[in-house]
Amino acid sequence: MDKIQQLKDISRKFNFLLLEDRKFADIGNTVTLQYTKGLFRIAEWADFVNVHVLPGVGITAQLINEPRGCLLIAQMSSKGALTDNEDYVKGVIRCTDKYSDFVIGFISQLHLTTSNKYLHCTPGVHLNNTGDQLRQQYVTP
Repeated sequence: MDKIQQLKDISRKFNFLLLEDRKFADIGNTVTLQYTKGLFRIAEWADFVNVHVLPGVGITAQLINEPRGCLLIAQMSSKGALTDNEDYVKGVIRCTDKYSDFVIGFISQLHLTTSNKYLHCTPGVHLNNTGDQLRQQYVTP
């Protein structure tokens, strides 16, 4: 039995979901091929993936054909990230609302909506530090 099948079996046995932290961010055809084909055939085993909306909301439309979920990357924990832009974040929220049957939430530093419909997953969480030498910015739980 291959490793991916073993991982799928364990996730079902212990009732947890598999996130492929791939951070898709390319043109539609490339993302579709990376998601459904290639060496790892991510759409066959990952319960959900994360996606940058930098290429436009169409990237989400390319992934929606597979019965999985998606977290949109709205904010990052890297200091000076291009996602630290209010217009970008608003665009991510619009995309989330447009594809709400597929998008289950956000990767974000802040709580972006008042809706309890979406997950908010926070990158860069650390109990004691606020940053590091690589310009990573940590937040506390």
